[in-house]
Amino acid sequence: MRYETLSLDVGDRIGTLTINRPDKLNALNARTIEELSDAIDALGRDANVGGIVLTGAGRAFVAGADIAELQDHGAISRGRSHCADKTCSGVSRRAPSRRSPR
Repeated sequence: MRYETLSLDVGDRIGTLTINRPDKLNALNARTIEELSDAIDALGRDANVGGIVLTGAGRAFVAGADIAELQDHGAISRGRSHCADKTCSGVSRRAPSRRSPR
C-alpha cells in the first residue's frame, strides 16, 4: 500500500512510522487510521522487524482526532466520534506482541 499520510522506514530491526500531517498537527483522520492499521499489520508480519517506533512529523506527535473531518462526516453532530467504531480501536489491538530476542 502506498501511504499518503505516513512515512515508513525500516533499519536495524526497527520500523519507524511517522504520521506526516504536520499542517494539521498530525490529527488522525480516517485515511491515517487506515494507513496505520495497514503499516502495523505489515511490520508485524516482517520477521526482520523487532520493534516499532511511532512518531509525528513537525512540532506535534498527534493532536487527536481531525475534528474538521468528523464534522464533515456528521460524526460530531450525532454525538459520536469516528474513533468510537471498530476502525480506530482496532489499530491498538493490531500492534504485534513479541518477546525480545535474547
